[in-house]
Amino acid sequence: NRKFRNFLIGVLKNFVRDQYKHLPLGPRYEFISIDAEIAEGIYANELSTDETPETLFERDWVLTTLAQARERLRQQFLKTGTLEQFEAVLPFLTGDKDERIAALAAKLGMSVANVKVTVHRTRQRYAELLRQAVRDTVRSDAEVDDELRHLIRLIAEGTSGLFGVDLL
Repeated sequence: NRKFRNFLIGVLKNFVRDQYKHLPLGPRYEFISIDAEIAEGIYANELSTDETPETLFERDWVLTTLAQARERLRQQFLKTGTLEQFEAVLPFLTGDKDERIAALAAKLGMSVANVKVTVHRTRQRYAELLRQAVRDTVRSDAEVDDELRHLIRLIAEGTSGLFGVDLL
């Protein structure tokens, strides 16, 4: 849960700070100069970011939780032999794309009404599996709703560029 994640981040920060305090310095150790051109060359192709370790941690948590729920959903479709349907419906899980429902219906050989029902039921099942994935990370059922609210808030922030990746 969020308290545990914050605890882990705090422990890590304290560990790094303590390690830094105990760095041996003095005449026995020689500092090695790093050639600035080599150092810059190594990182020239890396994307720069102002993200904090906490932000990166939260993003990874969200993406991992969503991926777990999505994989559980995929496995259910696989068991029923409808993996093609899962892959077709997947883009519709995060929002309405009614203009493409007719094309999907034609592709799947289903009526538009049946595709809408399938998308609706798949969204409901995805939400249940997401709740289950969050439940697997907390100690009690009472914490699930708080964690889900936190996850949804992070997703809402992420859609404005926080994640920089597709959530599905």
